[in-house]
Amino acid sequence: MLQILLISLLIAPQVLSNPAFTNISIDDSSLDPLTGARITYGYLNQVTANGSGWHVGQNCSTCLARPDPSQVFGGTWHDTSTVVVGNRIPFASVSFTGVAIYVMGIVVSSAPESTTSLNNSRIFFQVDGADEASFMFNASLGSEVIYSYNTTLFAKEDLSDGLHNVTMMCGSGDPSTDSVCLLDRFIYTTSTNPQANASSPALNSNATVSTGVIVGAAMGSSLFLILLVALYFLRRRHSREQDTLAQTVVPFMKSYVIHPNNDSEHSTEPSNDVNTRRANAELPRYSDIILAGHIILASDPLYDGGGGISPPRRQRARMKEERGVRRGE
Repeated sequence: MLQILLISLLIAPQVLSNPAFTNISIDDSSLDPLTGARITYGYLNQVTANGSGWHVGQNCSTCLARPDPSQVFGGTWHDTSTVVVGNRIPFASVSFTGVAIYVMGIVVSSAPESTTSLNNSRIFFQVDGADEASFMFNASLGSEVIYSYNTTLFAKEDLSDGLHNVTMMCGSGDPSTDSVCLLDRFIYTTSTNPQANASSPALNSNATVSTGVIVGAAMGSSLFLILLVALYFLRRRHSREQDTLAQTVVPFMKSYVIHPNNDSEHSTEPSNDVNTRRANAELPRYSDIILAGHIILASDPLYDGGGGISPPRRQRARMKEERGVRRGE
């Protein structure tokens, strides 16, 4: 019982204070499976229809990039290139609620020619409207086009747990610099319960309140478990004290039987006779001494009156006197 309480005391605060995080993938051609949010495609600083400047890669017959759909998440990707858009800057943007964001794409790692847009990638990223990072890559020369799949183009962690926006921009607006951008998916890390919040990313806007509730619950459970452990020890101590008071010492009394004709002083064999056991309930005094087959008691002339034995000389005199009397008989 005590072990269970201690284990619960150690685990409960960690479970309550550390909410589970999960990664949510938003495919380039699908909605956010958690909130239903959609990726927006278009040109930067221009009002255009959604999808302008981008092609659905697996369906594009004029695109130079031809990745293997079986190697791509969901079998789909979005393709754009500065060769096609000129000085305009295509972007892809999405909103999410979480603490981290990752942008995954496809990179041309090797190509046989150096004069096409397949050889270069120039991608820039913003989070909540602020510039964050860029991805620059130059493909190596080779005999064939080789693609690198599931490449992390951008990562931003340690975000506050709330609503955010990430924007991916292809190229710098300079048409003289070729750039190809192949978007596969967005991944964000969130602590939101997918089943409880499936309509809008803003449903987690009261994350601060939830954190306070979690911390309060953790502290309350810890105090409750500490109280249980304390009560357990107090009850156990009380039981031990009661057991100690209830214990009594019952002395074992062994009766002794005196055998006058036995050479030994006393027989320590228990007597079966009730009267004998009562008569010999106390141990014999050391002033009682067996001598010459009879017991010398305190009334005997050989007893010196001080609780000891008469000197050996007096004993020998008494023995001589007894032998003389016997001879006279």
